[in-house]
Amino acid sequence: LSLRVAGKRRCEDPSLDVLGALNRLLEYDNPQVRTYVNGTLYSVLTRPALREKGLEMGLPDILQAVLDHSDEMNKRQIEYILPLLT
Repeated sequence: LSLRVAGKRRCEDPSLDVLGALNRLLEYDNPQVRTYVNGTLYSVLTRPALREKGLEMGLPDILQAVLDHSDEMNKRQIEYILPLLT
């Protein structure tokens, strides 16, 4: 859903707290879940409202902390996400 414009627009609804949910899953044990979460973040952070919300919640610092103790695949994925938040 987050790949389509309508899905990204829906993710902007504050009552859904999409970024909060994704944040809680960033360090999930299953690597497939982490890959899905990272891909979803990469997709939804193209929306200005979600990017602003991510900055407000300190997402760059959160991602940096995760990056510091991640496996190589997760590191590469996070390294693609971080520039979206600058």
